[in-house]
Amino acid sequence: MERYFTVEEANRALALVSPIASDIVAKMNQAKRLHEEVKIQRESAQTNEVELLEKLRHAEKLLNEVEYHMKELESVGALFKDLTLGLVDFPCLYSGRVIYLCWMLGEKTITSWHEVDRGFSDRKPVDESFKPMARATV
Repeated sequence: MERYFTVEEANRALALVSPIASDIVAKMNQAKRLHEEVKIQRESAQTNEVELLEKLRHAEKLLNEVEYHMKELESVGALFKDLTLGLVDFPCLYSGRVIYLCWMLGEKTITSWHEVDRGFSDRKPVDESFKPMARATV
């Protein structure tokens, strides 16, 4: 069963979600940088195969860690949506339908939401209509 968050519960979850999202974005950036270095080195005349293999192994290790962190977020009920921006959605019951409370790395609290078939560019502000919501069901 999917977990639904209230705004308050999603904000409390950020204590766990924020550092995990930060790790995911940082490790993805490192892995991309390593792959780019390997690509450039392969095109150069002086290629050190041992060094290239080591960089590829390190990138693979980083990507495995990213996968682990994404599973951590899923176990909390959060959905990681963007590896570059660090977007995380929290399912929420609102006015009888499921929506996503939307958070981005660097934001202090949940301030936005969007429909499940929409994304970041369609975010709307969380307003007073979210206040009387009942506790989430697990």
